[in-house]
Amino acid sequence: MTARATLLRRGRDTAHVASDVYAGAGRLVATGFLTYWIGPHGETVHNDVGCVPLVDDGQSWSSPPKRMSGSPYGRAAGIEVLEERDYQAALRIPLAENEGAGGCVHEGAIAGLIDNCGAFSSYTHPQVPFNNRGSTVAMYVSYVDSVAGDLRAFARLVARSGHAFTSQVEVRGASSKRLAALASVSYRIPA
Repeated sequence: MTARATLLRRGRDTAHVASDVYAGAGRLVATGFLTYWIGPHGETVHNDVGCVPLVDDGQSWSSPPKRMSGSPYGRAAGIEVLEERDYQAALRIPLAENEGAGGCVHEGAIAGLIDNCGAFSSYTHPQVPFNNRGSTVAMYVSYVDSVAGDLRAFARLVARSGHAFTSQVEVRGASSKRLAALASVSYRIPA
């Protein structure tokens, strides 16, 4: 196997990188997005979020949603929050209000779902009050497959540095569990 990484964006103290993994004769087997925080002397700054397994047990969530989607787009698209806990968030988007070609949720609606899910996972950090407003500063999406029907997104907060939060997001068919998209969301929540 071989891996190839590409620097997508370099900020003052962050670097956004896309990475592809190939097997055999160049067959793509995995893709991912990473965000690195770089200290004032070039050292990598470690995040304060532990590695928590992504929740995707395929079962109904045991507790009701804390709130509905906070963005005007999320409300209009019918996005519902299934769970927010332990540095993770799970959201669902219905096909009915967001149908594109072939009975699949439109790619733009998937991007909106990813944006909302990444933001919601940022708010699960214990030091972030829900009433602080934030904004997405970068989002990288890899559309993997067209998946028919409703979709569920699962986000895990993987890093925090000051006001910057990075989440990894995967989108799957709500019933089929087929992978539709992978993404990285960088979110900023000022104090």
